Amino acid sequence: MKDKRKWLVGGGIVLIIILGILVVHQYYPDFRLGLPLGRTGLRQLLRHHGPVSAVILILLTAAMTAVPGVSSSIVCVFNGVAYGPIVGFLMNVIGMALGNSGVIMTLAELPAQNKKHPRINLRATGYPGITAMLGYMIPVIPSALVSYAVVKARLRGPKITAAVIGGSLPTAFLYAFGGDALLRGSYRRLLIVGGGLLLLIAGVLLFRRLHHVVRRYRQEG
Repeated sequence: MKDKRKWLVGGGIVLIIILGILVVHQYYPDFRLGLPLGRTGLRQLLRHHGPVSAVILILLTAAMTAVPGVSSSIVCVFNGVAYGPIVGFLMNVIGMALGNSGVIMTLAELPAQNKKHPRINLRATGYPGITAMLGYMIPVIPSALVSYAVVKARLRGPKITAAVIGGSLPTAFLYAFGGDALLRGSYRRLLIVGGGLLLLIAGVLLFRRLHHVVRRYRQEG
């Protein structure tokens, strides 16, 4: 089973490299020609790409989301750079949802492990679907770890869909919005994005803490 996991991770890394090469091949000429023209000229060159480039970036987002230890934040920000905040946001949501769904389906097909994971027990919270969604929202928590917890909790159908899509919405928007702000040179927007990420992390952690306190109080009562 471990060998199969290694092959899957290795295949994902190879796919990331291939898709990354395609992205560099498509966008390097734009940066080479556009940088001397300033931000406006660079933005016009970057945003003339069509659906083929978008599909490649979505697949790259999905692959980087799926492979453990790889962060998709860079390509999610670039989606905002290349396609603007709205389209970039949609690309991020699709890519992150595909990646997390792929991990869940793959783990569900692998033989179950007897060792319980010590960090995340979705059933213990009483609201496994909501907890999974919150886990996907926090950038510092590896999404593969949350997907593993989803499989262990045996979530099904609508709960998985709501978790992977709902959990990707905040960070997908902030990354795309931040990428567009970066291209425009709007430091005010970048500060808003940074503050939004911090508030998102703090809010989710506070929610989990309060839920833990309330749950302990009910047990003691």
